[in-house]
Amino acid sequence: MTEVCVAYLAPSIAKEAKVLSIAEPTASGDLISRRHFEEFVAPYIGKVAKRLKEKGAYITLHICGNIKDRLHLVPYLHIDMLSLDYKVDLRLAQNILAGRTAVAGNMNPVLLKDAAPDNIIQAARQCIDQAGRAENYILMPGCDIPPGVPLANVIAFIGAGQ
Repeated sequence: MTEVCVAYLAPSIAKEAKVLSIAEPTASGDLISRRHFEEFVAPYIGKVAKRLKEKGAYITLHICGNIKDRLHLVPYLHIDMLSLDYKVDLRLAQNILAGRTAVAGNMNPVLLKDAAPDNIIQAARQCIDQAGRAENYILMPGCDIPPGVPLANVIAFIGAGQ
């Protein structure tokens, strides 16, 4: 699968893509143990990311669920940015990663869909505060935005980030 991932993503770099995103939902702490992550996931994500970076791309990685027990491994994965699920405390992630990897996330996507714009602004500001207003932080949803998110909520979210 390492070879398949590189073969699938590398042509994007040839077409001048600068940032590639790897999504690994099955590496979640909600699904597999840290030991299994260390053995069956981390070495291979690291190989894929390293090879794509050698071709000139920046690499982002999103792992669904709670990954706080494997954050210490992130600097060894050769990624530039880690996108965090809403289940991961941003303050903890920033402390463990200590600026070695950019951090993005982790607004609850369901909140984006169901909350009022004022609540979204408040929650987005909490994310920013938890991340420590660091230069290596990007406010993003904690996973994909669900279908049916009202435009007013998207505007509120983007506005809070600005």
